[in-house]
Amino acid sequence: MINLKEYVKEGLFDNIDELEGKNGLESGFAILKQDIIDWITNNTKSHVYKNGFTFDLHTTPITVNYDDNIEFKDHITSLTNEIFQWGKVSRSFSCTHCKSLETLKGAPREVGGYFDCGYCDLLKTLEGAPKKVGDYFSCIYCMSLASLEGGPEEVGNDFICVHCKSLKSLEGAPEKVGRDFDCSYCKSLKSLEGSPKNIKGYFDCSYCKSLKTLKGAPKDVGEWFGCTDCGEQFTEDYVKIVSNVKEKIYC
Repeated sequence: MINLKEYVKEGLFDNIDELEGKNGLESGFAILKQDIIDWITNNTKSHVYKNGFTFDLHTTPITVNYDDNIEFKDHITSLTNEIFQWGKVSRSFSCTHCKSLETLKGAPREVGGYFDCGYCDLLKTLEGAPKKVGDYFSCIYCMSLASLEGGPEEVGNDFICVHCKSLKSLEGAPEKVGRDFDCSYCKSLKSLEGSPKNIKGYFDCSYCKSLKTLKGAPKDVGEWFGCTDCGEQFTEDYVKIVSNVKEKIYC
């Protein structure tokens, strides 16, 4: 990571004497902020509002907060650069269909709306994902995703990881999910260990062809429980042993 003052000195001015005094540094910081906004503008589809950004210049790299939505273009290989890091994005943050993205490192620490990294074929883990997501978290169709480790600890509404063909376990799933948890169509999933203990909405692990046990399923499910067409033909009685389901059971 580049130190802020080093960047200002080495990257923005040909004559280091221009930096002498308070006015020189303030001018350098202003240019640096604009460089960051330009990078975000060039790499996202979002209509970027300059006055929506706040900067913490006391961190290395600089922490950038944004009071709106961020949606990346699909050519990106990183969610940030060595000059800045995301702090909080108050609305949604999306990097879907970014086929060359290999890591979520650099993602915001917190997202007020939804976070979507679906269809990112090279992602193998969720390391770097926000720790807290206000709405839903989606990593659907991430074909190389082998682990949920490093993902969010708390999701306000839904956690969706359907059609992740390399996912074998739910270890690393968030402890708190406000509504639904859907891991259906994960054909390599062998264990439900790691799933949240309590689900207020529905829980669905249907069409997981390698799943032969429901051990580790949520203890309480507020709506329905789905386990249709898995590696074993589960029964309603078996589901009732592992989980307290308030509404229907589909198996």
